[in-house]
Amino acid sequence: MEFKDRERILLYLVIAVVGLFLADRLVSTPLIHLWKERSAHIEKLREDLRNGHMLISRADAIETRWEEMKRRGLPRERPAAEEEVLANLNRWTQDSHVAVKSLKLPWRQSDSGTPRLEVSASAEGDMRSIARFLYDLEMNPLATRLLSLELSARDNRGRGLTMEARWSSLRPEDES
Repeated sequence: MEFKDRERILLYLVIAVVGLFLADRLVSTPLIHLWKERSAHIEKLREDLRNGHMLISRADAIETRWEEMKRRGLPRERPAAEEEVLANLNRWTQDSHVAVKSLKLPWRQSDSGTPRLEVSASAEGDMRSIARFLYDLEMNPLATRLLSLELSARDNRGRGLTMEARWSSLRPEDES
């Protein structure tokens, strides 16, 4: 074999290696990446389909739960709704032994347009009584959501606490 034949063979080998490298970088790697993305997308669609079938099979249970949640909302008449919230508040304060110092009951619209009664209360008590009040608030069967809570100590030992709480209760919309 002559020196020029070797150079020619080496040149062909270099061209082949560079060609394979470029084919790998420009064709094979992007195709493999695309294949993996599509496989992941197909698996996500399959999972969404399974979840959709699960929701369809649970439609009766979901509708029953929704009806129960609507029943747990405030009465449609504002005075009756305010009376129910005040009755619950009175029961919670008696059970927990907190002293309510101020109370506001403004009506607001939720993001979905559902009317809600927003309660702002300031109360005083010790740690146990405030914890009991908050427990009663959360465990209330009425559709109630705690929006904000602020606690502050009234003495140096932290035995007397002041609570500023804001919560809301929903009133279901009329369905026509």
